[in-house]
Amino acid sequence: MLMILHVPGATPEQLERGVAAAQDVLNAARLTAAEAVLGRWACDEWERSGAKGSKPPAGVLEAAAACRLAERAAIDACCSGAQPPEGAWLEFTDA
Repeated sequence: MLMILHVPGATPEQLERGVAAAQDVLNAARLTAAEAVLGRWACDEWERSGAKGSKPPAGVLEAAAACRLAERAAIDACCSGAQPPEGAWLEFTDA
């Protein structure tokens, strides 16, 4: 699975730095990009379902958290700590 960072106005080098930061987060969590994004998707679906009195399994929660942290790390590294522009996001794709 590929990670593609979308940050309007960023240079290719900044985008590469961001993707590397995201990969570092996933490596530290011992997760692949696919595992992380599937965990995030599962948690998002669970939240949309309005399930009461239950929660996703711990592994799913951890994968979702790692996915969110990876996206934040990517954007922060790309923007060097500056306020990111509107529309910045990390895409996970099989393409």
